Amino acid sequence: MPCPGKIKHFMWRMAHNTLATKDILTRRGMAIHDHKCFLCNLRNESAKHLFVECNEIKQVWRGLNLEHVRLRLT
Repeated sequence: MPCPGKIKHFMWRMAHNTLATKDILTRRGMAIHDHKCFLCNLRNESAKHLFVECNEIKQVWRGLNLEHVRLRLT
């Protein structure tokens, strides 16, 4: 994939569910008091929620005319 290494690393971590989201940090033993998404404050924070399911992020996908990509990711 022709992109910077940091983007490849981020995508690898996202694909392997190792991003430092609240659900992962809790599973690793960190004491997280608020598990809600910092954008919508409605659902628990996970990579899938933050990048695909959150209503605030859906607006970003639509604004970029990439809703069809977001739907494939769900």
